[in-house]
Amino acid sequence: MPPRILLAALLLQAACATAQTDTPAVELHGSAAVLHRKLVENIPGLGRVEETGPVGQLQLGVTKRMPEDRAVQGRFTLTGADLRYAGLTQGGAPLATTTRHIEGSGDLLLRPHAPSRWGDLWLMTGVLVNRRIIQGTQAASGLDETSTAWMVGVRWDTPKVALAGLQVWAESEAQTSIYHRLHVEGLFPSAVRFEGADKRLLALRLHASAPNSPWTWSVHWSRLSQPASDSVRVTNAGGQFLVNQPELSIRDVGVRVTRRF
Repeated sequence: MPPRILLAALLLQAACATAQTDTPAVELHGSAAVLHRKLVENIPGLGRVEETGPVGQLQLGVTKRMPEDRAVQGRFTLTGADLRYAGLTQGGAPLATTTRHIEGSGDLLLRPHAPSRWGDLWLMTGVLVNRRIIQGTQAASGLDETSTAWMVGVRWDTPKVALAGLQVWAESEAQTSIYHRLHVEGLFPSAVRFEGADKRLLALRLHASAPNSPWTWSVHWSRLSQPASDSVRVTNAGGQFLVNQPELSIRDVGVRVTRRF
């Protein structure tokens, strides 16, 4: 069994077993963020596509603490906005329009051991779905692309330190996909489905909160990247075409406010 699939299976098994133990401590949190997103897509032989603009993000989470200070956390995130598209048509002609980004993710996190003096280690698995709807114009038809990926990874939370009357700590995440599929409409009369390249997601966050306050303010940076996917052969109108997803990256930078309940 590939190591990444084995990691996901062990994580799910451990989380389910841990969740069956008897413990009362449950904490809820909700957060809202404003981020600046920049998507860059490099199309060999044609050029570069950029999609930029502000996006809004909402997140809900629940953490259940276990004996020996272990914990399980569920996290659900929704992101969306219309971004400015500066790029190309399928034929390589310049195109300026808008792209609607609708992104959702659900994550399961497990802290298998009590926090150490170096911080908290969490194991992660989840699903990331990103939909891009490139609006059509008089010169070009639109494109609707949905990416679905199963992700695994780790998160590290540093210990809290006192600074200027606040509690400050950092959080880092590293994830990779073990399953990634694409569904594309608009290239041909019928939809095209194929396997996507591996996704890599890095995230860094700096948090600050007043002692005993339920509110936390955060600065967020993340970058999702993936190489070009393998090409698939598609038959349309008697002809055969090679289709793939170009190399791309998505960078988000912004601020977040979180309320614990």
